[in-house]
Amino acid sequence: MKIVKLRDKVNKTILSVALFFLISPIIGLITGTAHQLGTTGSDYQQASLIDDPEQYWQIIIMQLTITLAIGIQGFITFPALIAARQKILKFRDNNKIVANIIFYLLTPIFFIALLIFLIYLFEV
Repeated sequence: MKIVKLRDKVNKTILSVALFFLISPIIGLITGTAHQLGTTGSDYQQASLIDDPEQYWQIIIMQLTITLAIGIQGFITFPALIAARQKILKFRDNNKIVANIIFYLLTPIFFIALLIFLIYLFEV
């Protein structure tokens, strides 16, 4: 099974989302001021090409990389991930009790333990 496969037809919805994400770096390149929105309003960042060129180019390159990654997904698909998802859904339908224990109890415990381990490892 292939991991990556070209789509038979280009997904125009994904490409339109990529074009939407391309607006911010284009405005930043035209005005000389890069804007970066965070998950909340307090994470908003702004960098000027004149005042802080390193941060400006970092924001522009990050935005262009995200846009490129979204745009590439309009042309390719991941059959291995789709097949894995179908197998997980089939397993969940056939084994409801075991699946609920694994997905809703063991998985969060694993990720919390991993987070605690990483905090301990890096001494944050």
